[in-house]
Amino acid sequence: DAQNEARFFVKIAKQFGMYDDTLMIDDAEVHSATDYQSASLAFLQEVEALGYKNTGIYSMKSFFTGGILNSHGFGSRKIWVAGYGVTSLGIDNANAWQTTDHGIMGIDTSLDFDGAFTTGATAGTVPQINVSAPQPVQHVGHPATGTYIVQPGDTLSGIAEKYGTTCQNLAAINSIGDPNHINVGQVLKVTGQPTSENTYFVQAGDTLSGIAIKFGTTVSDLVSRNHIANPNVIYVGQKLYLAGNGQSNAYTVQAGDTLSGIASKFGKTWQALAQKNGIANPNVIYVGQTIQI
Repeated sequence: DAQNEARFFVKIAKQFGMYDDTLMIDDAEVHSATDYQSASLAFLQEVEALGYKNTGIYSMKSFFTGGILNSHGFGSRKIWVAGYGVTSLGIDNANAWQTTDHGIMGIDTSLDFDGAFTTGATAGTVPQINVSAPQPVQHVGHPATGTYIVQPGDTLSGIAEKYGTTCQNLAAINSIGDPNHINVGQVLKVTGQPTSENTYFVQAGDTLSGIAIKFGTTVSDLVSRNHIANPNVIYVGQKLYLAGNGQSNAYTVQAGDTLSGIASKFGKTWQALAQKNGIANPNVIYVGQTIQI
């Protein structure tokens, strides 16, 4: 079921803080559909409909050259080929070429390894291997999100300087008691000013009961205030409304929900919710999605 697989894929990606500019790849290795081309394309189209516009497909050379997949049938999406010990990729529009699954790079185990990235070399040739030394990768966040995930070596003052704000402001809008103590993987708001809105962004390792104790409230209040169906399921980056903030203006999508059903529950129209939440396709919402009411 390509579309439901894509929705689950995106749900997990969002829980792990993947920004909407992340390159999302369909790993197509098991020929599990009658029309594998259409199923793979449907998966990528659904991922794109859910906000991730940068997509591609990874598969072995034999799938692309043996009629299972047509690399040109994916349009401008990235094509990533696994071709070990070959002198020809067999297609003219590959963007990345995996040369081995026994690469070694600084750790004591074998790795899938990419020999070269291409720009669509002429068919019948393999690009010259030119792998630069690995460099640390830091994702500073998509400007539209207004959030940042703390990386190794970060300090609150350094993050503040990067976003043109102050350490004190970041501490205030993120409810940080000790500005000298932030954790790798922590989700920080990097825009806005301190307000009376009593909210908390879920961090790695959090539990609802732990958050309740931290803020002097109860699990049942958090569940009710944030429309949480399962108190054992919260995700990193999720915005929780805390006691003292009045009625929550957000709803977390549950299994079986529709936009029209949510609108009816809160006395709104689905058109209003779609416009307010930037939903391009009102028929596509996913479990765990936060809808502003």
